[in-house]
Amino acid sequence: MPACAAPTPLSPTTIAHTLTLAGPEADSDELPTYVTCELDPHDTAQNHAAHLLFLPGDTEGKAVWLLWNREHTLTEIKDACLECDQGEEDEICTLYANHPHGHAWRSTRGY
Repeated sequence: MPACAAPTPLSPTTIAHTLTLAGPEADSDELPTYVTCELDPHDTAQNHAAHLLFLPGDTEGKAVWLLWNREHTLTEIKDACLECDQGEEDEICTLYANHPHGHAWRSTRGY
């Protein structure tokens, strides 16, 4: 199923808060200036979500995620989703832990 793909730009405040959350070693050049929702299509009353930046030096997949709706924007550190689909090739979910809706599977091969 395709992602929701609702778009939003990152404000200077969101960028600054993301870098604060990620810590002093975070690289602002790694941040996008525009994101789209990575969740499955969903009701517009629910939050959209997009990955912004992995935490420097973290090996567990923790990352800063942007959650937004028509009224609010929030940046949060989220743990990685640990779900794995073991079909023809092992694939991991690239979303955050306990995310709503279905998983976003991506191949682990080549990483």
